[in-house]
Amino acid sequence: MSKRYILISITLVQSALMGCSDMVSDYPDLGSGYKFFHEGKHGISIVNAQGSQMVGSTVLEYDFDEVFIILSQRPWDSVPGIRSMRYSESNRAFENSEFRQYWIIDKIRESTFDKAKKGYSNVYGPYSKMEYLERREELGVSKDLKLEIDKEKKQEVGLNLETQVAHTNI
Repeated sequence: MSKRYILISITLVQSALMGCSDMVSDYPDLGSGYKFFHEGKHGISIVNAQGSQMVGSTVLEYDFDEVFIILSQRPWDSVPGIRSMRYSESNRAFENSEFRQYWIIDKIRESTFDKAKKGYSNVYGPYSKMEYLERREELGVSKDLKLEIDKEKKQEVGLNLETQVAHTNI
């Protein structure tokens, strides 16, 4: 074989591997070594600086600051019967699912793996909507960090205040 053929082959293989990078470049660096990791069509998770998965796929929405990352997630297996569905049917069912669970990552706190908990010491969740809102307050997550659920909560509070005002004016 000629050196030119080998060089071209190596270049093509490197290009193919670089094009299949697992990093999602469209997403920002989350700070303190945390970043998004792309695992396929529905596979966007969050990993730490060592590449350990902190929250599995699929991250639906997120916000972050210097201390915390907050996010909502829909695991692929949260859709009943999805493993037995055809490809297009499972994708449609996943996209139409309204299931969400919530997580909080404390980027400042030391991250150690807890075998009993099967998770990291600085990762809180998965939580239901109410559990997330309570834990968020307990941890002192900045009110500047928002997910859709936080906007909904604000609107609900606004509606409750308007209702109370309307009843007092009767």
